[in-house]
Amino acid sequence: MDPAIPPADTPPVSPRRTRRWWKLAAALGAAIAVPILALPWVLSTPSATRWLMEKANAALGPGDLRVDRLRLSWFRPTTLDGVTILDDEGDVILSAPRAVWDRNLFQAIFGRPRLGTLSLEKGTIDVERRPDHRIDLIEFLKPILQGQPGTDLTIRIENATARFRSPELREPILADDFDLLIRRPNAPGPIAWQADLASEGGRTLRIDGEFDRWDGEAPERNGLKLGLNALRWPLAIRSGGVDADVEISKGVVAERTQGFWSVGSTLELQAIQITGDALRGDLVSLDRVEANFGLAQAASGWSIRTLDLRTPHGSLSATGPIPAESGESNRITGRLDLASLVASLPHTLGLKDGLTLDRGLAEISIGAATDGPTRRWTAEASLTDLAGRVGATAVALRQPATFELKATQKADAIAVETLTIRSAFLNAEGRGDLASGVKLAGTLDLTAFARQAGDFVNLERAGLAGNGPIALDLKREADGPFVGNLSLSFETASVGPAGDPVALQGLKFDGSIKAPALDMPRDWTSEVSLDLASARRDGLDLGPTQIKLHYEPGSLLIDPIATSLNGGTLRVVPEFDLKSEPPVFRLKTGTELVSAEVNERATQRVLAFVAPILEGATRASGRVSATIGQAEFPIGSGRLEDAVVEGNVVFDHLMFTPGPLTRELLTLLNRDDTTLEIDQPVVLSISEGKIYQTGFNVPIGDVTAVSIEGTVGFDKVLDLEASMPITPAMFPNGGILGDFIAGTRVTVPIGGTLDKPRIDRDAFRAAMRDTGRDMLLRGATQGAASMLFRLTQPRDPNAPRPLTPAERKAKRLEKKLERRGG
Repeated sequence: MDPAIPPADTPPVSPRRTRRWWKLAAALGAAIAVPILALPWVLSTPSATRWLMEKANAALGPGDLRVDRLRLSWFRPTTLDGVTILDDEGDVILSAPRAVWDRNLFQAIFGRPRLGTLSLEKGTIDVERRPDHRIDLIEFLKPILQGQPGTDLTIRIENATARFRSPELREPILADDFDLLIRRPNAPGPIAWQADLASEGGRTLRIDGEFDRWDGEAPERNGLKLGLNALRWPLAIRSGGVDADVEISKGVVAERTQGFWSVGSTLELQAIQITGDALRGDLVSLDRVEANFGLAQAASGWSIRTLDLRTPHGSLSATGPIPAESGESNRITGRLDLASLVASLPHTLGLKDGLTLDRGLAEISIGAATDGPTRRWTAEASLTDLAGRVGATAVALRQPATFELKATQKADAIAVETLTIRSAFLNAEGRGDLASGVKLAGTLDLTAFARQAGDFVNLERAGLAGNGPIALDLKREADGPFVGNLSLSFETASVGPAGDPVALQGLKFDGSIKAPALDMPRDWTSEVSLDLASARRDGLDLGPTQIKLHYEPGSLLIDPIATSLNGGTLRVVPEFDLKSEPPVFRLKTGTELVSAEVNERATQRVLAFVAPILEGATRASGRVSATIGQAEFPIGSGRLEDAVVEGNVVFDHLMFTPGPLTRELLTLLNRDDTTLEIDQPVVLSISEGKIYQTGFNVPIGDVTAVSIEGTVGFDKVLDLEASMPITPAMFPNGGILGDFIAGTRVTVPIGGTLDKPRIDRDAFRAAMRDTGRDMLLRGATQGAASMLFRLTQPRDPNAPRPLTPAERKAKRLEKKLERRGG
């Protein structure tokens, strides 16, 4: 039977029924296809876009991703309009008018985790490295960069403008043209990035690197490569009170392998300008600094493969590996051109005004050689050929200074064969080993130091003098820390201005340091003891005193001090607050001076700041006491103007002969008192470099006083007002005015300085004229009232009878005749 011919019993298929099935299938296909085809349009609506951004932000890091418009397609790449990325503080990190993701909707749904490339053009980027070292853009991208091993994503930013901020940058890094490529392939490929910055003048900067996060190591040990290459790229840096402007050229390469770093550089720094508070007004200007170096890290520490640093002020170079292995040796040498350095940093170095150096050389050489288990060290340093001028006066180093060390190291045992120091002021020799102690002994001559260094450095205010033994002992306790002890002693010494130093008797210094490791100074602890038999300056005699300090990391303690001052009791309760910014030295409650004797010198040089009326006073006697309620002295600023002091000073029967200021005030009062007495408490208040005077009264005789208010600066500048009483002595022909001037006062401004006070006599005369008019008016009013009172009073019946005119005339003639007869 022919298979093409249906069996006779098969019913025929109706054409109408076939068409119905086709229509049903088409309708069903349309019902499925239309929503699928419309899905990109639906997901591109504003409400769907917001929903998608919420899901994306939940998966991304801290911050916020915003898109104004999202356009999806089954067949074309995805576009995003108005893209903005904000960090967790709400600051804009990145904004771009348009971004293109080369994945269509089908690839986005079914092609994961292959995420393709996201490209942004002509946007702006603002990246910040925060004080905790986190970078806000990296924090936002971290979930993407980490992610699943199979994730494959490329992020590209082109033709953007960029700003980069960091705590160390005084000004942000700006780029007119910024390109960034981040390649995050699936495992095991490394994450790679390349950032290219360009600005006007052809300046360029490239930062690139790779991170092998699939090494199976801890993140801090995974492979990491960093590279920097620049062409005259400008940086403005601020650190430690120093501002530096520099242009960087060439580059640096750093690589970490299994947790150990290697660093190589051929770096040029150009157009260098350095200034800041730490340089005390100096400006360092260098044309070029070249730094070529290679460093390698190992379990034993860092080693220097190559080192060659060259600056206009000197050079530093190294040959041989450091540390040297068995049979190897190395040496580091450095040379410093002192004449060039002094020309750049005269104020920073504290040099005398007008000092110029014609020549001067400082050299250092350190070498090490390894012979089996033994390592031999040599070190030499010298300061020679120093000569110059201060104005027209020639100065020179009277005696070169040299240092020499020879030592051996075997395991942890270090022995010093020779240690020699030779200079004009310090001569010492030492030897020994760390187990039993390396001992250095010699003499320190402060007078010779001041004489030699004083030709070059401002030591007039230091006024150093004294000569005594010095001893240093350094050893290492068994399996313990290094311990160092330093002692100095002087029978007599002086410190302070050359014409008026502090004279010291029986000065002894003992200090000790404990160091777990010599190369970790932050972990050191120390104790210092300073003993003094006596000290004298400006009429102040300090008795036996002991000062003890204790330092631990982050803490500096000083024991309370109990001594005597001018026969009185002095107690000081000090405190160092190193956690404050800047650190602060305080005198705590309990600091007091009780009943110290007053003399003429102390009155003029010290007490006159508290009571300006005492300036120039002579024949002073009495006692003074003081208590401190608050006293803070910032350590970092080094400025007395930043000190704040509150307390009380009590004068106890302080007798004195007036000085120029007091005599001038007495002249205005028409008095010539030869002796005055102060017996009262005075509020002590110091801030902003000024001592504030409030309510200070100076008794004048038995009936009145002069009040002083205002400020006295640390620079001795006066800004005071004297409130003076009006006395009958000021109006010798005042007649009845003397009956009602009691209680009247005038205010007189006082300027100038403590040494040369200036009373504003014009203001005094103007005040007296105004006061005179007021008193005349009061006198006229009082006289009229008195006359009216007398006229209205009834006659006293017991009063004598008034004389008649004739009787008064006769009485006058009688007195006239009596005078003639006499």
